Amino acid sequence: MKTTSFLKGIAIAAAAVFFGSCQQLYIETQPEVEIQMTTDARETYTFSGSNPQPATFSIGSTTPWEITGYEAAEWLSVKPAASALSSLSAEVTLTAVPNETYEQRSVTLTLKGEGVEKVWTIEVVQGMKSKFFVQPITEEFEGGESSLPFTIETNLAWEVRAADAWLTFDKTNGTGTGAIETIVATAAENPGVERTTTVTVTAGAESETFTVLQKGGKTLEFVTTELEMLSYAGGEALLDVNASMDWTVTSSAEWLTVEKAGNQVKATAAANSAFVARTAVVTIAGDGLTADFEVAQDTPYELENAEVLEDGSVKLDGAAGARINIKGGLRYFTAVLSVKEIYFGDAGQFWFFSETDGDFGNWMTLGKFRLRTNNGAVSNYDNTYYDEDLSTDVINATKTYTFTVTPDAETPGNGKFIFALDNFEKESHSWASPFAGTDTTFEWWFGFYGSVSDGSYYIIDSCTITPIAE
Repeated sequence: MKTTSFLKGIAIAAAAVFFGSCQQLYIETQPEVEIQMTTDARETYTFSGSNPQPATFSIGSTTPWEITGYEAAEWLSVKPAASALSSLSAEVTLTAVPNETYEQRSVTLTLKGEGVEKVWTIEVVQGMKSKFFVQPITEEFEGGESSLPFTIETNLAWEVRAADAWLTFDKTNGTGTGAIETIVATAAENPGVERTTTVTVTAGAESETFTVLQKGGKTLEFVTTELEMLSYAGGEALLDVNASMDWTVTSSAEWLTVEKAGNQVKATAAANSAFVARTAVVTIAGDGLTADFEVAQDTPYELENAEVLEDGSVKLDGAAGARINIKGGLRYFTAVLSVKEIYFGDAGQFWFFSETDGDFGNWMTLGKFRLRTNNGAVSNYDNTYYDEDLSTDVINATKTYTFTVTPDAETPGNGKFIFALDNFEKESHSWASPFAGTDTTFEWWFGFYGSVSDGSYYIIDSCTITPIAE
């Protein structure tokens, strides 16, 4: 016998004793209580397998009651499962734990009240654990009508749809059995350019979306996707093109000329004398389609504490000790600097120099300039000083600065420096074996040797380097 029945027996016995002793006083004032029992419990309760939420129902009763049948269902709890002495009416809560299996489960509950003829049966059903895997389409549809498969693995009712009408499916919905289901997607013929759409698969409360792509019926594209930066010295590059129609090609910059060469674009870059790397866009066009490719070209210079101005010129500030380094290494060459603006203070200086395995070059200050050679490998050191009328007015009026390192035509193996400001020019003595050290090329720079605080600066529009053959 359940505990509730036992307690009820004790209560009835106590009531009998009490009633017997008091019946002379209350027999006419204590009417019998009518046995009644009602409930709003449904016949069936269904719980989610993955995220079950509690369910409740109410019992109103004048007689003790109990719920049975749940004892073997460890996944379900019923609280309370019987009436209490303090109250025969109650709200009952059914609570299920998540189902970790791929099978549905159920249990039947029985609700019965003492002295009540009617018996209520309540079925509790819990769905299986959700199973939902999608293997999307990863290939690209061809431009004509074409089909590709994808798969769904689920134990739930499923549905599939595309965002655009040009993609259809051999089946759009079904009831999952847990097995792999193959669905065939078909793309209609594409009369235009490459296009994309999304596919959404829904199963129960879950969904997954993936993107598919179809080639265009008309194709115009660069097959080449990456290109190394072109050398500052100039050169050419070939860009592969895939096109289904005739096409033309243009360049966005004068320094990069382009021409059609079969199914390629031949792009030819002029030498870059600018102080920064530059880019140009190559555009192919045909039958209403276009495609772009960006070509970049390196600069022969590295800026050290220098400022690039909006017009592309570079300001070398003496206070920052700014200078410009020439990349790549040179032996014999002419460098022509176009000077936009220059100011020399009392401590002003202008250097064109190399410090690799010795030092070579010249520097200019007010009133004089020096041409210097020092081959570190053979300890050949010489300074040549020239006192000239290099006043502030003369230097600050300079528009062109030219520095040349050239073989000495009269003495094979020797070299010379030639320095010029506008129409003023000086040539150094002949020096022997300037490149006899371990380095076969030299790194040159021009600008300030160190910081000066007298306001000196100069702005250089351009520097054009012309190699000289040995």
